[in-house]
Amino acid sequence: MSARPRLTAQENQAAVEKREHHEDISFMPMTIPLLAGSAAIAATLGLSAQAGSSFSTSTVMNLIAVLLATFVLGITIYICLRTSSWLLILLGETGIKASSRLLGFFIMAVGVQLILNGLADWLRHIFVNLT
Repeated sequence: MSARPRLTAQENQAAVEKREHHEDISFMPMTIPLLAGSAAIAATLGLSAQAGSSFSTSTVMNLIAVLLATFVLGITIYICLRTSSWLLILLGETGIKASSRLLGFFIMAVGVQLILNGLADWLRHIFVNLT
């Protein structure tokens, strides 16, 4: 499955012939929900919940790791967005498709891990209450 182009072939050809300038609106509708959407919030909450609920050295270290990972991810996203045209030329269409699928696999793996951790905690809670 691939993305649908914003302009039809006729509209694109007409714009090229007339040298019309169409403003690129892809940044706001596409990147904001993907970067700060529900999946990002759920991952942050899940990782923060796994950091621990009591105030201990390991809890502080886990929270620092979550904050550091968030900061590094923010810097990485900024660099990728600033160099996106260069990355498109470097990777090409095939490289972009491959990296999109690979990143989708990573996101799926994080989601599955969060679900498994939640199920394990839930089952542990059930068995503790039964005994």
